[in-house]
Amino acid sequence: MFKEYRVQFSTQIFRMLCDTQARRLAVELRKAQTQELAFAVIDLQTSETVMPETTMENTWRVGLSAVEDTVLLLHTFTESNYPDNKGLISIDYTTATILWDNPHYYFDTIVETTAGQKALKVSNLVGERATDSYLHLRTGELLPANFFQTSTYPQQHAQRYTEAQAFFGQMQSYLANKVAETPTAVIDYLEWQDCFVIGYFINENNSLLYKLLVFNAKKEMIATHTIQNLSVHAPIPFMTFGTALLFLENLQTIQLIIAPNLPQ
Repeated sequence: MFKEYRVQFSTQIFRMLCDTQARRLAVELRKAQTQELAFAVIDLQTSETVMPETTMENTWRVGLSAVEDTVLLLHTFTESNYPDNKGLISIDYTTATILWDNPHYYFDTIVETTAGQKALKVSNLVGERATDSYLHLRTGELLPANFFQTSTYPQQHAQRYTEAQAFFGQMQSYLANKVAETPTAVIDYLEWQDCFVIGYFINENNSLLYKLLVFNAKKEMIATHTIQNLSVHAPIPFMTFGTALLFLENLQTIQLIIAPNLPQ
């Protein structure tokens, strides 16, 4: 049996990211009409709110890069017409206080030592060359590179296919036979445990709907969901980590489905 729960927010969900242990979920919330930006952090094991919706004043041009330990890592945008996510801000989400900021680095990934300590891998442009550096999560201090290795994230994001790609046509034919629907614009695909998840848009009554389908290893459909008012240009609205599938129920609500009987 699936175990599931929902978390609802006051405004539109724009981006979702998990930490490397898949214990905490960070959510970026945006209200375009008033250019209000907020962040929240949820404990995925208990569904409790670790950091309630916290509005960032005068920071519309900021976005979510990562969440790790008790740190929320944000990036800034340098250009309005051609956004470039250069610059980092580190926030302790348990106290909502800024730990450090640096306008010169590009975020790459979370890395760890052989002892399991977490740090940031970042890049910096020097002339036309990019150089890699490693920073302490909580202080922003430079760390020696020889002690680090790239982490493997338990979270997985879907691959998005457009109509110009061959896989789009293959999945379009598959869905026509399975559910008698014709996807348009993009198709999102992700393998999850011994299942696979497909997300796609369809035209219905002159509007776009986003459909989410989950199939088991026998290609039997075991779950389905529809998201209304989702833009084709919005980030992919689902992700997985371990035996959990997380997706937008609507633009302000996250639903988490845990399948304990699936293999680890």
